[in-house]
Amino acid sequence: IKGMLILVLMLIISMRIDNVSAAYKYVPIINTLSADIKQGKTFKLKIKYTDAKIKWRSSNKKIATVNKNGVVKGVGIGSCKVYGENKKAKIKWSCLITVGMNEALAKKNIDTHYVAGKDCIYGYFTNKNKYDVELYAKAAFFDGTHYLIGTGSDSTYNLQAGEECVLVFDYPHDEDYNDIIPASFKVTYSVEESTHKGYASKIKSAYQIGSAGVSVTFRNNSSKRLEFIRVICIQYDADGNALKYDEDYIECTDSGSTDYQVFKFGKDSQNNDIVPAYANIYVNYAY
Repeated sequence: IKGMLILVLMLIISMRIDNVSAAYKYVPIINTLSADIKQGKTFKLKIKYTDAKIKWRSSNKKIATVNKNGVVKGVGIGSCKVYGENKKAKIKWSCLITVGMNEALAKKNIDTHYVAGKDCIYGYFTNKNKYDVELYAKAAFFDGTHYLIGTGSDSTYNLQAGEECVLVFDYPHDEDYNDIIPASFKVTYSVEESTHKGYASKIKSAYQIGSAGVSVTFRNNSSKRLEFIRVICIQYDADGNALKYDEDYIECTDSGSTDYQVFKFGKDSQNNDIVPAYANIYVNYAY
């Protein structure tokens, strides 16, 4: 009799354990609590162990969207939450979605054009993305037989969304340091997600052409104290041909502060000043 009682108790305990395990096994859960995707790419969320109708929504459609089937699509760089809800059972799940930059898509939103100067190639890059990027470019120079005669590179650590920068690729030199004018050139570039918030649009400038050079006043109209501000001044003749360029860091890093720079004129073969018709000032990065 005692043995029979023990056997019955063991069966009861086993059944209860099985029932508890089954109950926990089929509790509805979301398939992941977080996911990393690239812009333009998709990822499917689902609620496991339920056939109930789930209503999906995104906390920020500018970062990621989600359709009625739980398919999430990366839109903009950043993070947001996607929620799935069983309204009838009043149960809600969430997943943290982090969207990273898709380089191929980002490059499609970079407008470029190149101008050959007397001693370099000027590359004009406009960022039409809704986010800042880092841009790294390289120019290859070729002679008339398509033989590679040299390369040049330049970069910007923060090309602010909606802004333009100018990168410069100096021509190669011979052994006497004379420029070798290429017959052709090719520029390639890559972009990366910027690790800085850019404020190039907040750096204002005004210039005057004086007796010795182009005098420029810079002002930091941002509300931030910045680390670096890199500018380039290009001087042009009346036909729009670039005469020379100068690059420099300016010192108005404090909010509301002002800095002054004089960019000297170029020289002709007789060492006379070449006075430009006008100049353009570009803030290549400010962060």
